[in-house]
Amino acid sequence: MLEDLLGHDPSIEGLTQSIYARTGGNPFFTEEVVQSLLESGALEGIRGSYRLVKPIERSQVPTTVQALLAARIDHLGEREKFMLQSAAVIGKTFPSRFCGVS
Repeated sequence: MLEDLLGHDPSIEGLTQSIYARTGGNPFFTEEVVQSLLESGALEGIRGSYRLVKPIERSQVPTTVQALLAARIDHLGEREKFMLQSAAVIGKTFPSRFCGVS
């Protein structure tokens, strides 16, 4: 999966093992770590053909799935954060009137 995402540029030698070690092979976490590296500017290129342009030690890549989700939530707008907070309080089960269904 990582080779398909990253490619085989010499600059990413060792990156696959580093990401795998960090993510434990979790596919969601793996894709999100690669996305974080792209957003931080550490990786450039297109899927399957990325190159490392700055050391990942300088990148703020989340170390856990929870940290990754928290970072994503932090980047949301206030309205979206409020909706997530409300959904967390409401829980998994709620009356259909809350989603506009009669």
